[in-house]
Amino acid sequence: NSPLSIRNGLVEDGVFFCDHSHRSIAMCDLVDVTKISGGQVPPEKFSYFGNPNVAGLMQQIDYCPISSLYNFYCADSVNADTKFALNGEYFGSDSKCVNTDEPGKPMCLKSRCNKVNNSVEVIIEGKIITCKEDFETHFSAVLGRTIECPRKSAVCPDLFCPGNCAGRGVCDYTLQKPTCQCFDPDDTRPGCFDEHFSKENKFPAPGESLVASLALRSSSHTICTKGSVIVSAFGTILSIIMLFA
Repeated sequence: NSPLSIRNGLVEDGVFFCDHSHRSIAMCDLVDVTKISGGQVPPEKFSYFGNPNVAGLMQQIDYCPISSLYNFYCADSVNADTKFALNGEYFGSDSKCVNTDEPGKPMCLKSRCNKVNNSVEVIIEGKIITCKEDFETHFSAVLGRTIECPRKSAVCPDLFCPGNCAGRGVCDYTLQKPTCQCFDPDDTRPGCFDEHFSKENKFPAPGESLVASLALRSSSHTICTKGSVIVSAFGTILSIIMLFA
């Protein structure tokens, strides 16, 4: 990907993707750090792109770029009532982000985990698309476009090893259905831990998606047009940090 187009510290152009968890639609944070307020060139060992000024914004993950800007949350049901929601999209606690064959136009779609056949099911207006492998592609006549299946381990971790075995075992991926091999030979729990904690995902409260994401999503290529809400990339990072603090 190319770095975001930034002018006078403001994002002018960029492309949306699903974030790594498939919980939201977001923009990649790959930027020329010299063009944003307070931006610092990362140490040389974190230079990955030939140009030392080009990097991701998160120091905590060694400046590796990720889709983290202008998050548009699939679990936020309020987003369904905005004019920026695409036809066929679904927002709710059982919605995940799915990339499509239309650049810059990922979608939030209803999904569920099928433990019987070890698959992810994407449900579009009652029509079920079964994803047996990561990144399979399927054409949806309802949407009129092709969707790309999400990574199963990201959206359905319990199809693999719950809680990554909680540090009390290792996940054996050589099995047809990966299973935790607990360090304690007498421990036969699926994830090597007691499931006394809530499994509910922690999503932002309804309406908490960044306002900027709504305006930015209105265009797939020229993200900020005249009259759009424009937010500095650096300011957005601070907002995200505050949101999850």
